[in-house]
Amino acid sequence: VCVALVVGISTNVLRNSRDDETHYIQGIVLKALQVYYDANGTWPPESSDTSHSTTAMLNALKSDRLSSEKLKMLPEMAITRNNAGRPVLMDGYGYPMEYFRSGGLGGKSPRVVSQGATLDDLADNIDAGLH
Repeated sequence: VCVALVVGISTNVLRNSRDDETHYIQGIVLKALQVYYDANGTWPPESSDTSHSTTAMLNALKSDRLSSEKLKMLPEMAITRNNAGRPVLMDGYGYPMEYFRSGGLGGKSPRVVSQGATLDDLADNIDAGLH
């Protein structure tokens, strides 16, 4: 019983830590998005393929000096490259996150979505948008 309790607590602590890291990454990206919007009057582009939308968003943020400065605050593992060499935004679980140009506050601001601990379970997605 004690072993099961310790394993359960350890699993919960690890999950909370990864959720916190995901929230931290999303927060920095959302700040960079706001800086980009303030400088350009528009949000970074989006495509019908969400993986391409995330790449386009990251490339746009990196091309803007002030937004790029914000991205430097990200943990090293937060931006990697996929097999095609495109930049990918990763969550605290090591899964790619998705960028949506709209759907945040009033449906008009961007969202950054993590798939959470399990890729198959929509209930544990971590959805962050500008308020």
